[in-house]
Amino acid sequence: MDMHNIPVPLYFKAEKYHRQSKLEIDDFSKLPRPFYTICRIHDGTLFMDGKTGTLRLKSGDMFLLPMGETYVAQWRGNPGAVFSSIHFTFAPQNDPLRFRTYPLQQIECVDTGKENIEDLFSGIIQHCAKNGFEVFDAVAKFYALCHAVFTAADFEMARPIDESVRAAVTYIEQNFNRPITVGMLAKLCNFSESRFYYLFKHNMGMPPMEYKNKIAVRRSMQYLIENPAVTIEEVSAKCGFCNSSYFRKVFFHVTGTTPSACRRLSWD
Repeated sequence: MDMHNIPVPLYFKAEKYHRQSKLEIDDFSKLPRPFYTICRIHDGTLFMDGKTGTLRLKSGDMFLLPMGETYVAQWRGNPGAVFSSIHFTFAPQNDPLRFRTYPLQQIECVDTGKENIEDLFSGIIQHCAKNGFEVFDAVAKFYALCHAVFTAADFEMARPIDESVRAAVTYIEQNFNRPITVGMLAKLCNFSESRFYYLFKHNMGMPPMEYKNKIAVRRSMQYLIENPAVTIEEVSAKCGFCNSSYFRKVFFHVTGTTPSACRRLSWD
């Protein structure tokens, strides 16, 4: 087994949530989801209108909310909706989902051979709420849940990265927080700068530095959400931006909102 191929969670959070009102609306119609979410509704109903699908769900239902999805969700409950969510992303270099595009969709609770999806989900939430070695049980169940969900879910194959720019894409994804120039990337792919720039934009749909900024902003969103005590300036530096003003400018260009506003949003 090649250990470099094992998917490593870059961001992970599992928690049970209680909404406080009979009707709560989440509007993420302009802000793409920064991680995958697998959710189970315990009490209440959900209407979700997303870029890739529409869902009408009730208590007991589960659904997959893919990374990059934009949507508006209406949660209803009495006194409020109750649900559990598992949020996660994998490191780009060994992400098994990177060449698949999953739409917003309901998940059927099927038998995995040992535990059904509902039992796996409940086990993850329970073990993550405890300390000590039980976290290993949560991780084991998480991988089993991912296997069950993503092998059963509908998806489309994304266009594979062209070999001519693959080395540059890999380098950007692994070093987005370090200084990178078009010249460095062109040399890595054995092309002139002008030829490399054309090939990269043609294959990736955007220039190299725009792709770097997109990767850096996506990672910064995870830092902002995961570490509420860390300052915007610290997140900016951690993601490789020369200063926080430029970081805010790029962040707004990519997401349509500010880092502070992103942090205040409820991504549950």
